[in-house]
Amino acid sequence: TRMARTLQEKTGKIIRPFDLMKTIEKNLKAVMVGGQQYDVSEVKEYYTQSISEIIIDETSRLLGTLPPDAWIERVILTGGGAYVFGDTLKEMMWKENIVKSPEEVVVPDNPVMCNAMGFELIAQSRMKQEAKNK
Repeated sequence: TRMARTLQEKTGKIIRPFDLMKTIEKNLKAVMVGGQQYDVSEVKEYYTQSISEIIIDETSRLLGTLPPDAWIERVILTGGGAYVFGDTLKEMMWKENIVKSPEEVVVPDNPVMCNAMGFELIAQSRMKQEAKNK
């Protein structure tokens, strides 16, 4: 919504956050408002960077609570934000020494549904285990 507000102030047009998110998720550089196209690349870059910094700070704080002998093999980015923040977070996690290389940060083929698919696999496994125990 901050991004939508910023664009509204620049253009004087009402920009619905939902429409803007669809534009961003599709990796488009412009949004159509009132029959005119408005470039969103500069605003998108600013907010992607700002929000990514917050995510990295919080990730670093949480990782600081792990035991000293713990290590991170992979970071898996899930949810719709992975489309928007994935590349930036990969680079920032590497620069902040959260991972040894950007390749250790993984975005699944379907980041929006992968959590649900994982929970489905867990449920199926537990159901099979319970059936064996009967």
